[in-house]
Amino acid sequence: MENNKWKFLLQYAKTIYENEERREHNIIEQATRMQSAFSFVIAALFVLIPTIIEFSAIPICIIVSAFSSITFCLILSLVCATLAQSRKKRHDFPTVSQMIKEVTDNPTYYESEEQQQKYLTETYSKIHDNYEKNNTRRALFLKISMWSFYASIAFCVIWFIVFICL
Repeated sequence: MENNKWKFLLQYAKTIYENEERREHNIIEQATRMQSAFSFVIAALFVLIPTIIEFSAIPICIIVSAFSSITFCLILSLVCATLAQSRKKRHDFPTVSQMIKEVTDNPTYYESEEQQQKYLTETYSKIHDNYEKNNTRRALFLKISMWSFYASIAFCVIWFIVFICL
C-alpha cells in the first residue's frame, strides 16, 4: 500500500512539474509577442510624429505630451515583457555525480523502490516550489506589460480624439 502511495505522488509531482514547464514556456512566448507588438506600435508612432508636426496646427507642447504619454506606456510594456523573459537561477535536479555521491553515502536509503520514489517526489516538490515562484513573478511582469500596452492604445485613442477636436 505504501509503495502505491509513493508511485501516485511521484506521478503527480511529475505532472505538476510538466505543467509548470508549459506555463513558463507560454509566459515567455507571450512576452515575446508583447515585444513584437511594441515594435510595431512604436514604429507607427515615430512615422506619424513628423507628419503631425509638419502638417497640423496643433501646438508642439500638446503633441509632445501626447507622444510622451504613449511612449512611456510602451516603454514600460517593453521593459516588463523583457523582465518576464529573464531567466533567474532556479533549483534543479541533482547532477549525476551528486546522485552517485548521495547513493554511495546512504547506500541503504535508496535500496527500496519506495524510498527512490519518495526521494524523487521530494526533489520534484522542491524544484516545483522554486519554479512556480519564478513563473508567478514572470506572470506579474507580463500582466503589467499587457496593461501598459493597453494603456498606450487607450492614450492613442484619447489623443486622436483630442487632435480631432483641436
